[in-house]
Amino acid sequence: MTGNCHVRFRGGRTRCSFGTFGLLPDGADQYTEVRLRHTKGAPDRWLEDVVPVLTEYSEGSATPVVQAIEQARSRKVADDLDAFLAGRFGRRMVDPIKAVHLAEEGRPIETVWDVTVAATAHARSVPHTDKRLEIERAAGDLLKTA
Repeated sequence: MTGNCHVRFRGGRTRCSFGTFGLLPDGADQYTEVRLRHTKGAPDRWLEDVVPVLTEYSEGSATPVVQAIEQARSRKVADDLDAFLAGRFGRRMVDPIKAVHLAEEGRPIETVWDVTVAATAHARSVPHTDKRLEIERAAGDLLKTA
């Protein structure tokens, strides 16, 4: 399994989530969550429940992620790039996304992968977390359609 690992400590509980989040084509998402209460038996439960999940996670294959990226790199964007971007991110986002890609990559957007990279690069400049995550999710959804 590849992807992100989140460990949260809240209210006397440990919550560990392992998996891929929004990066793979439909049906390929993997997610495992383990919850532990902070009791005297928690260290033993950690060894019994979390260590096997971490081992599986570390030994997992990156093949689905690599395939999704390769498909996005090979899929050309529709003839009307502005309409393609506006349909997914809104008209206000078209020029900033195109500009950040040109500045960072030194060439115009040509593929779905380029759009994904440009949108996530633009999202880094957005100060509001909710809006930034909205842009990043839309970019991740493009990989699902590639």
